[in-house]
Parts: sequence; C-alpha cells; structure tokens
Amino acid sequence: MFGEHAVVYGHPALVAAISRRVRVVVERLDEPKLVVSSSNLPIRGLNLELRGDEIRAAVDTRLALRLLSYVLEALEVVDQHLGVEERPGLRITIDSDMPVSAGLGTSASITVATIAAYSALRGAKLKRETIARLGHMVEKRVQGAASPMDTAIATYGGLLVIEPGRSPPYRVLEAVSPPLVIGYTPREGTTAELVARVRMLRERYPDLVDMVMESIGRLTRRALDELLSGRLDSLGELMDMNHSLLRALGVSTKKLDDMVNAAKVAGALGAKLTGAGGGGSMIALCPEKLRSHVEASIRAVGGSIIEANTGGEGVKVESLG
Repeated sequence: MFGEHAVVYGHPALVAAISRRVRVVVERLDEPKLVVSSSNLPIRGLNLELRGDEIRAAVDTRLALRLLSYVLEALEVVDQHLGVEERPGLRITIDSDMPVSAGLGTSASITVATIAAYSALRGAKLKRETIARLGHMVEKRVQGAASPMDTAIATYGGLLVIEPGRSPPYRVLEAVSPPLVIGYTPREGTTAELVARVRMLRERYPDLVDMVMESIGRLTRRALDELLSGRLDSLGELMDMNHSLLRALGVSTKKLDDMVNAAKVAGALGAKLTGAGGGGSMIALCPEKLRSHVEASIRAVGGSIIEANTGGEGVKVESLG
C-alpha cells in the first residue's frame, strides 16, 4: 500500500494481504530428482526436471528458470535451518490464483509456501516468524536485495507495518482493511531489475534519491496514522503523493499512469502503483458505491481487474490426506 523501494533502504512500509492464494504441493519421489510443475502460471504447462546439475525443461524461458531459483533456494534454506544434508527426490506442484510479476508478491508467496510445505514434509513445524525470516533470506539471495515486506505479508496475512532494523522487522496491525480496486497490466521488468535500476539512480544522485526515499518514509508513517483513524480521504491523498514519488524514481510506466489517472477521474480517493513497478499492478482507494465505475475506467484504458479483497489469510499447511 505504501513504501515500495524506500523499504529496501530502511524506511517503513504498509502492506496488506489479498484474498488470492498460491498453493504449493511437495511430495516425495523414489528417484533422486526434483520435478517442478505448474499448469496455470504464465508459462503454462511448466515442467522442470533437475538431476544433479542437469536441467530438463518442457519450456525454456527466463521466467521458468527464475521460478526454479526461488524454489531451489527455498529448499536450501530449509535444509540449512534443519541441519540436513541429503535431500530426497521431490515433486513440487505450484498452483496460483495470481499472475507472476504482477507486483502482488507472487514469487514471495511461492517461496513462503514452498518453505512451509517442505519443512512439514521433513517433519518440522516452523513458527511463522521463522518462515518469514527464511523467506526473506531466499528473496535476498535470488534478487540481490529485498525487503522483508512481501515474505512477511505472505506469511502472516492481514495488515502489517514493516519496520526495517527492528526484530522482527514487522508488526501486525489491528485495523480494518481499506476498500481497494486492483488494476493489472503485463510487467516490463523483474523485481530484481527494478531494484537494481533504483540503486543505480541512487549511485548517480545519492542526495536527491535519498531525499525521495525519506519523503516516502515520512508519508508512510502519516498513512499509518490515517489508516488507523479511518480517514480515507487523507489516505487517498497520500497514495497520490506516493505514486508521484515512485514516478520520480522511474519505476512507473505509461500504462500504470494511465490506470492511476483513469481511477482518479472515475472518483477514486487515491491511486498508485503497487510493488516494484515497471508494469504489474496499481491500486485505487474508492468507496464501494464507485467500485464498478472505477473498474470500468481502468479497463477502458487497457488495464484488467484482479478481483480480490484486502486482509487475506497468511500461510497455512494442509495435509494431502
């Protein structure tokens, strides 16, 4: 909701779970191999088989290998945490209600679900705090830099304020989730690429970029006060400001700006991109009576709507029976 990119540099963020799910099934195989498959991610019919250092793929795309990197690191951090060296053969099946690279934490959800399912398969019941910590470790290894935001909200669900530097770096909020419309457009870059782009901009203009990050941090703290007080008009104004600051960092796109502007014209109290940017998703804060009008306006400029409520449930482990 607030604080993207600035949270990587130690500033707070405000984040809400949504009512979409990612499901990861982990099963033992008799053979010493790893099979990762999914029928409904953007790379439909994904089937990856790993034997030692050899990878066999039904599809050969960068997205497939990036997905595999999150899964492999998730398995690795669980093995390290449990102190085990020999990994059994595994079949991992991924089912997602959300598109990858939507700016909605899909890769973090896959990471967290894999950690929870694989540790359960190995007979360990990890605490949520441990799952969130291991998930953040995976994202840092894969992306090079990452905040604890996505993996924490995928673990706990609900509403969280992320406070880097504290232990743990998040706090569960007891507040009513605001009414949000989610618009989506295909992504033009990965989270790692966008984080790197902002880092390079900061290297060229450290004083200016740090000023933007500090402003996002202050804005996020104010947004927390407005949310807890139920002042939605003010919360919407802060969303508009946050989007402008993210545009200054170069992570918005014309299509995201078009959807944000369309939502505002249709009566949304505020709107902004959500996630790393470069395409993906935007959110609009609007009264329920204007929801259909705001959704229609977003579709009119070429966006699509992801139907979801905020404040969704976090990770849970279920047996296949």
